[in-house]
Amino acid sequence: LAIMVMARGTGKVVGYVGSADFLDPNRFGHVDMVTARRSPGSTLKPFIYGMALDRGIIHSQSLLMDVPLQFGDYRPRNFQRGFTGPVSARDALKRSLNLPAVQLLDQVGAEAFYARMQTAGADLHLPRGAQPNLAIALGGVAVDLEHLVQLYSALANSGEAIAPRYTPTEPLRRRKLLSPGAAWIVRDMLTRRDGEEEGVFGLAVKTGTSFGARDAWAMAVSEHYTVGVWVGCPDNAAMVGHFGSFTAVPILRSVAAVLPPTDRRAHHRPPSVSRTHICWPGGQPSDDRCDERRTAWILEDTFPRTLMSTKGRSPLIPKPEITLRIAADTGLRVPMGCAVRNERVTVPVWPDPLQNWIEADFRNSSRIPALDPRCTAAEGLLAESPVQIVGLDSKDRVRSHATTREKPMLRVLAMGGQPEWYWFLNGELLAETGSFLKLPLPRPGRYQLVVTDQAGMSDRVDFVVE
Repeated sequence: LAIMVMARGTGKVVGYVGSADFLDPNRFGHVDMVTARRSPGSTLKPFIYGMALDRGIIHSQSLLMDVPLQFGDYRPRNFQRGFTGPVSARDALKRSLNLPAVQLLDQVGAEAFYARMQTAGADLHLPRGAQPNLAIALGGVAVDLEHLVQLYSALANSGEAIAPRYTPTEPLRRRKLLSPGAAWIVRDMLTRRDGEEEGVFGLAVKTGTSFGARDAWAMAVSEHYTVGVWVGCPDNAAMVGHFGSFTAVPILRSVAAVLPPTDRRAHHRPPSVSRTHICWPGGQPSDDRCDERRTAWILEDTFPRTLMSTKGRSPLIPKPEITLRIAADTGLRVPMGCAVRNERVTVPVWPDPLQNWIEADFRNSSRIPALDPRCTAAEGLLAESPVQIVGLDSKDRVRSHATTREKPMLRVLAMGGQPEWYWFLNGELLAETGSFLKLPLPRPGRYQLVVTDQAGMSDRVDFVVE
């Protein structure tokens, strides 16, 4: 057992339990478990969400995907093995779902996240020879309780992590981790509400359980204190049947019970945070194209669009809405060039991986009408032909000029399909939306170029730059 309580703002350590004496002193001896490096389990997830907020990737009610997803060769699973389907950012963090956290770290970037955490004094330790990767979201690093308390203090100190001070003579050390607004929203997302069973009322609580149930964590932030609890075996043995919410939270609740009553005050919302209504699936302010309305905390008046896919995979439809030409009399889809009188209609679209997890009326198969059979004239055939990339073939190898070493421009054309056309290079959406793409030759490596049209048809080529 290890417990650490630190005062807000000053970094003064006001509670400390962490020593462990082994029965076999010749093997392990005396160990201070507050400073012992262990797997943090899910306790780093709040900072992934915080950085996603600061980068304008999500707001508190952004639609995330708790479904089987693959990130390259990495396929994470949830602690309980099941899946929820569509889930808000707040619920995903509160319930510590793995897939949404990895989805966001995929967007933030594992290396960028790791670097930011280290700059804030996290002292994360990767396995020998390893580079930062998406497993960090699920505890794939080592950290000690002392540094976790330091990180969590940022949620109560306007985003600044304060290093613990054990003596009055130690200097006060603050390091920026999150913006004040992101820190406030994350803390609000973790705070127990009326009617919610888990957590400690009035406190922002995050639990964690490491692989094999070797470590059980409970971290909490209040108006005046940051509290950390670790339960485990000093020799790193597994604790079958023990996990953060079951083992560490009751101890945290006992610690919180002796904190001053004024410790339960609501924290003040910074001016960068506002409250507004948003719509699913788009994530934008409420309008007529709304399947589900929610109330969200917005940072810096930013309304991020819903993430339609993982970063490395091109979505079938790249935006959470699609504009169609609909015949005025039949309600069927009309391709460009067809003479049937039509009007443009924009409909909301849910991410491709969620299609089997949402109501039947919300699915693309229900939202996108069939083609109007009258549009079979010659003028409609070209527009309805599958989109195809012309000018670059799969397995092509592109290189600089042999003599001048001048790098050529890639010039490709999207034939067929319906505008607009969206281009992706290795999963990254490019700025160009026309049928013609002119792209500077990227540096040597393997690349995948994908084009997707407004109707959801796509084509791709895989090529190599030498």
